[in-house]
Amino acid sequence: MKKVCVLLADGFEEIEGLTVVDLLRRAKIYVDTVSIMDDYIVHGAHGINVQTEDLFDEVDFEEFDMVVLPGGMPGTLNLKEHDGVRYVVKQYAKEGRFVGAICAAPTILKSLGLLEGRRATCYPGV
Repeated sequence: MKKVCVLLADGFEEIEGLTVVDLLRRAKIYVDTVSIMDDYIVHGAHGINVQTEDLFDEVDFEEFDMVVLPGGMPGTLNLKEHDGVRYVVKQYAKEGRFVGAICAAPTILKSLGLLEGRRATCYPGV
């Protein structure tokens, strides 16, 4: 069974994080929501609080086939500043595993040099 990890940070765009979870689970793909904050409750950009299944430090990222980075502000910045997120994203890219970055989140990939020679779509304002 394929396994996907959706990383959530305070300020994430709720529709970008939760739609991914909903659609993948409907497709019978295992999805784990992971907080990069110090709490299981992550605060969305529009005031929707979400309880995740795991905290970042509790997860063995080797178990997953894909990691998803929702956009939103300041969620994207919080993901970009997290050392563990940067490490995991670089490892996935190095190993040829899938990394999904939505809306503003491709800026994380750009900051890591992972978009060199690739085409990407991003929110126009960023």
